[in-house]
Amino acid sequence: MSTLTRPAWITIAAVSALLLAGCASSDPSTDGGGTTDTDPGTSDSAAGGCPATDGYEEFSSDLITSAPESGAVYGDGSTLTFGLAMGAGYYPTLDLTYLTTEGTPVILGSQNLLDNGDGTYSNNLNVFDSDADGRPGFASVVIVKDDTFDAPAGQESASQPILGTYCITFAVE
Repeated sequence: MSTLTRPAWITIAAVSALLLAGCASSDPSTDGGGTTDTDPGTSDSAAGGCPATDGYEEFSSDLITSAPESGAVYGDGSTLTFGLAMGAGYYPTLDLTYLTTEGTPVILGSQNLLDNGDGTYSNNLNVFDSDADGRPGFASVVIVKDDTFDAPAGQESASQPILGTYCITFAVE
């Protein structure tokens, strides 16, 4: 098995974001119960979900058995943990995107989710000196497709299906 270089992971993150944009609804009624605030960049993601954002939609496929609550904090050392129905032994990644004060999505990057050995995967890395501090955003669980599981509906032909997208809040250490 070959090891991917850093530029390859950046490419994977960009492709994953494009895949996410292709399967998201632009219907604001599907934003997870966000506030009626007219500035999408100031909505309180912990209180009512992420603001409606074209190209991003919160969802969870049947392959995710557990996920953090909407608005969970990422970047200050807090742990985000996801359960996968396939169990242990996989290499999922977490694609991270924050929203600017204008509501524009900005890809922060991808992080590996570490296998806890019990079907759960987690990450608790810190984010340093970033405009993402205090901003709502999205964490998408992405995995390389193989023949041991079926991809979520609509992503059967994707080489790296998105298993779920979740609203988070970024905090800088």
